[in-house]
Amino acid sequence: MNGIDKIIERINAEARSEAEAVRSEAEKKCAEIAAEFSRSADAESKKILDAGAGASEAYYSRLVGAADMEARRALLNMKQELINEAFVLAEKKILSMPEDKYIDFLARLAKSASKTGKEEIILSAKDKSIAGAKLAELTGLKISDETRDINGGLYLKDGNIETNCSVATLIEMGRNELGPQLANMLFN
Repeated sequence: MNGIDKIIERINAEARSEAEAVRSEAEKKCAEIAAEFSRSADAESKKILDAGAGASEAYYSRLVGAADMEARRALLNMKQELINEAFVLAEKKILSMPEDKYIDFLARLAKSASKTGKEEIILSAKDKSIAGAKLAELTGLKISDETRDINGGLYLKDGNIETNCSVATLIEMGRNELGPQLANMLFN
């Protein structure tokens, strides 16, 4: 090997060494950059996962709250339907009493609602034909020529003043007074 070849060989060796050092430095920098991006990605991923977990917990809580409220609303509706059904059954029971008991019921109703003893009893057309004469006898009150479109019960009329004692009205009034007691009996 002559001198030029040795110089070339030394230059090549230095170049390879320098290239190796540059490559090694570049790989080190790449590793540092990759590690930094990995840490950054991990931190961002954790932040996103934490936010997602928080959002999903909040969403789950809202769903559970809404489901609980809907269940309570459904239970309340069911209880209200049962109470309503009890009053409907009470009205049916009154209206389906045997005739003699129904007439006694009307007589007690008229006597308790009468203030002056001079009122006229207004009945439905059906009740007037069935119970009119007997009711006048039991109460001492006059049966009016008028009739009303009611399922049962009566009206008392004193001049221009009328007292509604129809079964539907009595049931509705009883609903306000007896509803809470009925609910307590049914559901406690």
